[in-house]
Amino acid sequence: MPEYTEKVENSIEVLPPFSTIKCTQHTIVLRDGEEVGRTTSYIIREPDGGTYPNDPQEVQAIASVLHTDAVQQAWANSQSPLPDNPLPPL
Repeated sequence: MPEYTEKVENSIEVLPPFSTIKCTQHTIVLRDGEEVGRTTSYIIREPDGGTYPNDPQEVQAIASVLHTDAVQQAWANSQSPLPDNPLPPL
């Protein structure tokens, strides 16, 4: 009878200018040690001051170092409010 296992591989990038964290997460399904399936998901974390306890430990550790109060404030200042009338009338 075949044995199925699953493993998760993370690839993490830090993107300028506000140290946005992009984690590409591959979930790999193995049958008797050979890959038979794969899914990919993405985790994007902006320095918005949020906490994400379900993120991989590596993402949490990087965010705690890079997303300082100064970076969070700079990111918040870069987010402009939406105009009152974002779409022109037809």
